[in-house]
Amino acid sequence: MPSWLQAFANWSPVSTTTAALRDLFGNAKTSAVGDWPTRHPVGATVVWALILLSVCTPLAAVMYRKRTTR
Repeated sequence: MPSWLQAFANWSPVSTTTAALRDLFGNAKTSAVGDWPTRHPVGATVVWALILLSVCTPLAAVMYRKRTTR
């Protein structure tokens, strides 16, 4: 895998969620080297969830208000 694609895959929310589930179910594949999400998949998944919620919740509220107010 090219290095730029590897970096993207390491920081992807899907990759961190998969690694966190493996870690929580006892099949840990985490390593001591690499990017922060690779070393701390559970923390990275929580951070991704908070980021996605903080972006999508206001957008959904604005879209809902626009469509229901006439």
